[in-house]
Amino acid sequence: MKNNFFPLQFVILGYLLIGFGIYFLIRGDWVGFIMIPAGMGFSFLIINQKFDLENKKYREYYGFLGLKFGKWKDIPMIEYVSVFLERSVQGKNVVSISSYHAEENFKIDLIISKTERIEAGLEKERDAALEKGKEIAKALDKKLLDYTSGKPVWVELQKEKTKK
Repeated sequence: MKNNFFPLQFVILGYLLIGFGIYFLIRGDWVGFIMIPAGMGFSFLIINQKFDLENKKYREYYGFLGLKFGKWKDIPMIEYVSVFLERSVQGKNVVSISSYHAEENFKIDLIISKTERIEAGLEKERDAALEKGKEIAKALDKKLLDYTSGKPVWVELQKEKTKK
């Protein structure tokens, strides 16, 4: 899951700050030294997660221009893995004109307790989310709850056969 830290309008603002910063530097104004790093922060700062399922570790990190800041942590004892449909609506209002943009994504979470969870992924397609959820659940030896169709259903995970 790769997310920009700032919404799209701030990313655009960041590019504008970089452009104006370069313009001010060419003109010999020191304000450009402030505008360029601020613009780069708005434009290139991301939040991401990585999972190492073999070693049962994960990390949440900030990424900036290829540099990653964040420490690996042990995955805590989880109850189960959940895949569910997440709907979000973003509204925009200008004077008397309103516009709404609805988006649906399938989210994968590691459920620790009723109040704690770790986000493990976000997919546009249901099948891709379920496959990723199955992979995580098998690696952690936990159950998978499919909550994508309104009714929660426990997914039967096939155990890999070991060769003797």
